[in-house]
Amino acid sequence: DAGGADVIEGWKAALGMMYKGMKATVFIPSGMAYGKSGQGSIPDNAILVFDLDLKEVNTSDQEPKFTEDKSAISAVLEGDLDVIVHPNGFSYKLESSGSGARPDLYDQVSIIYTGKLLDGTIFADNITQDPVNIFSSRPVNYIHGLALGLQLMHEGDIATFYIPSALGYGPLDQSVIPANSNLIFRVELVKVTTNPQ
Repeated sequence: DAGGADVIEGWKAALGMMYKGMKATVFIPSGMAYGKSGQGSIPDNAILVFDLDLKEVNTSDQEPKFTEDKSAISAVLEGDLDVIVHPNGFSYKLESSGSGARPDLYDQVSIIYTGKLLDGTIFADNITQDPVNIFSSRPVNYIHGLALGLQLMHEGDIATFYIPSALGYGPLDQSVIPANSNLIFRVELVKVTTNPQ
């Protein structure tokens, strides 16, 4: 029985990609486990390995909000036949196709992105890092919906993701993003650098 706040980040990421009845072996890097400080018999900087068997998923306390969020996104996208609804609950639209590599959760990705609220309010416009015209991180470091979405892209793709609040920042305010906000991200996947491990 694993809740949201009482498990390590690696479990949250892994469980978010699983479905009822799925079994998986999960390798969790130390930065998503107990890091430099270790925990009990777990040494510092340990990579953890878990065999997970997802027996049951209880979303009854979140389902009404998630359903409401998906309905709000569907209303905005009504009539757009190019939109794909992912089984995990977010929607996306491929605007331009590339032919490069597809990243996994721990590969380094270089992207250019714009973030908006569902009503069109921009909270991040063409976000890049200086001095280069890209923002570089790993999919696992982004909000859950975007982490899943990036793994669907190929290097060179441009896509727009419509993310329900439960797959975004949930009930937390994030700077200019109000709690329970549905989000839109337009993402250009500029480069994928494969994780050597």
